[in-house]
Amino acid sequence: MNFQGLLGVVIGGAIALASAWVLDWRRQAREARNLAMAFRGEIVALREIVKRRGYLKSLADAIEEIKRTSQPLILHIPVRRQYFNVFDRNVDKIGMLNAPLPELLATFYIQANAALEDMESIREGFFSGDLEPLAGVYESLHALLEDTLSLGEKIISEISRQYS
Repeated sequence: MNFQGLLGVVIGGAIALASAWVLDWRRQAREARNLAMAFRGEIVALREIVKRRGYLKSLADAIEEIKRTSQPLILHIPVRRQYFNVFDRNVDKIGMLNAPLPELLATFYIQANAALEDMESIREGFFSGDLEPLAGVYESLHALLEDTLSLGEKIISEISRQYS
């Protein structure tokens, strides 16, 4: 094979490799964007559920009532469904997303799970007889929900900034 033929093969191979790399990079970027938008949608929905159902106001009212009456008040916030489907099905893919999203998402969902765990403990009557721990649990849950909602807003903004 002469030099020109060899050069043609090398250039053709380089073009083929570059094309494959560009196509793969675009596919990964599209998948990352779709994943980010799915997380954004799930977090927006969770935020709206908390707001529309008035969980923060119910907790604040319960705290106030306990302090006012010195009587235990058990809130019943039933959680019968799995609300973290996007996270549960894609936790292994959050590394595809640009920083700081993997860290923010992990923190958000751990906090959201802790809030659900607290609600379940309250519903099961774990704190029913003890006034002081119950008020403390409500105050802690209220603060946790506020912080988690704030973190959700940060995630929504970050996803919009990076992927919209």
